Amino acid sequence: MRVFGLTAVTPVAAASAVWGLASMLASPIAGRMYDRKGPALALLAASILQAISGLAVWLMRFYPWGSAQWLWYAAAAANGAIASLLMMSVSPMVIALFPSKAGYALALTQTGNYLSFLVWSPIAYALLASLDPFSVYAAFTAVSLATTAVCAAAYRRVRPEASGRTSREKSSIGFPRMFLLLLVLVFEIAASSTIVLFFAAPIFEEICPQWAPAAMAAAGLAQVAGAVAWGYLLERVDVLKLIPATYALESASALLSAALFGTDAALAAALLLLRFAAFAGEPLVHTMVVPKLFGKDAVGSLLGIQMSVVMLSSVLAPLAGAIASDAAGSYRASLPLSAFLSLAATLSALPVVRSAAKAPRGPTSDGREAPC
Repeated sequence: MRVFGLTAVTPVAAASAVWGLASMLASPIAGRMYDRKGPALALLAASILQAISGLAVWLMRFYPWGSAQWLWYAAAAANGAIASLLMMSVSPMVIALFPSKAGYALALTQTGNYLSFLVWSPIAYALLASLDPFSVYAAFTAVSLATTAVCAAAYRRVRPEASGRTSREKSSIGFPRMFLLLLVLVFEIAASSTIVLFFAAPIFEEICPQWAPAAMAAAGLAQVAGAVAWGYLLERVDVLKLIPATYALESASALLSAALFGTDAALAAALLLLRFAAFAGEPLVHTMVVPKLFGKDAVGSLLGIQMSVVMLSSVLAPLAGAIASDAAGSYRASLPLSAFLSLAATLSALPVVRSAAKAPRGPTSDGREAPC
């Protein structure tokens, strides 16, 4: 905004909607790509799109905002597709490479994602002290592109695994109905978490203005701890039991934080940090439940559709949170809304758990025989 002398944030922030829409559309394609060709092709496509994104932003320096904004939106669309290509190739690949310890492996992968914010943010600020933002973006793009290309080459021989379920077992759990129920609860919990993430900074500023920056940093560390904790739990607890437990914890922590908002700032902030920790478990349980219920024949495609639902919630949920906050005159109102959506997701998860419990016992997602 400073470079182009803009005073309105909406034209710049519109890129996030473009990003979400592009990711929503690209996720099923990326998942299908993994199922057909493995992770290498998706990673290679992500590398190419990263080059396009970096070039588009770098070229913005030569144009006024009226023209440069279209390059900005093009880069956002490319980045949305990149996110889907990376997520839809990495998660199923991790399950394929580490079938007996998939929960731990996914947790470590997710932890790296959270830690990257702590590592790269100060580097970005240091570079911005001596370089223009277009060059800094290009430098980060070059690093990311090179890393992704190396991964594409390293994992070119990885292929999707065969399913652990027979066609009869899939039909016995009501595949279309079960998957639709799963999409409903994923949408509800993703919307709940998006509201908390989107309004985290102003919520912390209302709870404890003097601690808000430290609280935001603690939220990142809470997500790291949450990813490790849920990875540990996934190795010991059935994912179908862990899903409603996770959602219930998220609902309770958000609701209690809202209740203590004006009376006990420290406890309200601590409960909100617990909500962040539980959020880190969401992508882990959502990834692991797909091969658990449906086998591995089309895990990429199913995860891609699931991710499209998550992206849809990321577009709609901030608007709902903003309306609630404006109506109440406080960002506190977004917490009960988040808790309500988490509770709805908890209730939506129960039919999935019951239906799966009635299904014949077959091999689990790592190929072992499920216990009776």
